Amino acid sequence: MIPLGLTAGEGYVFEVGLCRDHAVSTTVTVMSMDHKVLGVADVGVISGQVDVDSSQDVERTCQVEVLDPSNRLGLAGSGPTQPIIYVNKMIQVTYDVLIPTLGRWVHVPVFTGPITKADETSGQVSITASGKESLLTTSTSMSATYKKGSRKSDIIASFLQRSGETQRQITAWPDRTAADLTISGADAPWPVLQSLAHTLGNRSAGTDPWLGYDGAGICRLKSHSSAVQWIFHPGDGGSITSAPKVSADESAMRNYVRVISSDSKVLAVSHAPASDPFSAANLGRGGVPRYVREDVQTDTTDKKAAQKLADSTRDALLRAAVSVEFESLIVPHLEPRDVIRVVAPTWEWDLQVTKFTIPLGASQAMSHGRNAQIRPKIKYAARGRTR
Repeated sequence: MIPLGLTAGEGYVFEVGLCRDHAVSTTVTVMSMDHKVLGVADVGVISGQVDVDSSQDVERTCQVEVLDPSNRLGLAGSGPTQPIIYVNKMIQVTYDVLIPTLGRWVHVPVFTGPITKADETSGQVSITASGKESLLTTSTSMSATYKKGSRKSDIIASFLQRSGETQRQITAWPDRTAADLTISGADAPWPVLQSLAHTLGNRSAGTDPWLGYDGAGICRLKSHSSAVQWIFHPGDGGSITSAPKVSADESAMRNYVRVISSDSKVLAVSHAPASDPFSAANLGRGGVPRYVREDVQTDTTDKKAAQKLADSTRDALLRAAVSVEFESLIVPHLEPRDVIRVVAPTWEWDLQVTKFTIPLGASQAMSHGRNAQIRPKIKYAARGRTR
């Protein structure tokens, strides 16, 4: 969850209040690329949304329309010969909540990132923006080489600093590189940094870290938490507003895993036991087994460790992916990969949320409409694993 600076007691009141009568507003702030405030509009949001999808290279995107006849945001040009330059600007969107029992506004940053498009017509400004990782998803013409034995988390922090990122919180991890690593200026660095982060920790223990930008535009490297962050349930005091739609996808299933060393040697293999419904024999035809293979690269040369990695990866992939989609009241401080619990009349399930949309609109920003009357909804998609 996005940290809000609340005490435990205040956090409880805030979260209970999200499911009851409360006032909401939206603030749009235009900033320099170094987070310097250039303009603020805390009323006048007509429509828009923040989309979050952890399966995409850029997790957060935003579209918003603001009534701004007095040019508070500074995005209105003087004409076609003097257009506004917006590629050196970012926007930050905060979802503002006033809980009566808390007695004050809580400002939740749900998006921060560079503007990719801005149009102004008769005092109405339309803005499209992408998350800050978009600045590193194309070549930067900046190369860097890190020696064998460098800590991978230090490499991530160092390259972010070299690229000018001052808003970062990178947790130190002990994992080190097994060879020199060069990040080429001709390549997009963000996939390289994410790949480094993916090799940290213990995947089988669920401590694999996440590298990404939060709603405040801070780049964070942190491990996942397995604790349930929010319970979605229907009824009085609940936040879920539609029956969950459940669908299964077996395309990501793998029943045979190989662990490959950095010099392309096979260190270990692991396959589904014959009794498993996804075993090679059970998926075969005409008496011919069907292997669906996954190769995992590792820096280790320890065969026992490689076998453990092969077995744990097989267990993680030897499952069907199950998706759940539903609508709920807005929970603005939810983050991708947070563990949620979905409660339905006949079942309940804990899973990681992967995709959601936070709507922005006039009913929230202009009239400070109360959720008890207007009930804005947020669409979620979450993924889990099942046998």
